[in-house]
Amino acid sequence: MTLFGLTVLAVVMFSWFFAGANTPMLVVGLLLAGSGFGMAFFQSPNNALIMSNAPQDKLGVAGSLNALARNLGMITGTTLVTSVLYAVMSAQLGTSVTTYPAKHPEAFVAGMHVAFAVAGILLVIAFIMTYYRVWMRRREKRA
Repeated sequence: MTLFGLTVLAVVMFSWFFAGANTPMLVVGLLLAGSGFGMAFFQSPNNALIMSNAPQDKLGVAGSLNALARNLGMITGTTLVTSVLYAVMSAQLGTSVTTYPAKHPEAFVAGMHVAFAVAGILLVIAFIMTYYRVWMRRREKRA
């Protein structure tokens, strides 16, 4: 289930590359829904896996560390992708951009494409790590 969720998320992130200023709102809504769908299929089983492997007397600590890792990941990811977005917009316009460039939406779209590509690459890395974990677990069960 976690691999399925990560796959959906990666496909959605790379699909944003084809979105532009004239993309219909229905497509934008479907991509946003796809992100939520993929996150639901990843997050719930991942949380269950973590909690089921924690010792009974350490469930509170495991839950706290799980929440910390989840929030730290979201904060770090948001910071990284936002920084990429503004760096690309600044490079496109040749000046430091700190807000939405209303007169240059093409710079925003270019930044968005790179930012979502970075997010997609991070999801591919997460997929590889999760696949390796699943593969090792199956290998241990066979032995």
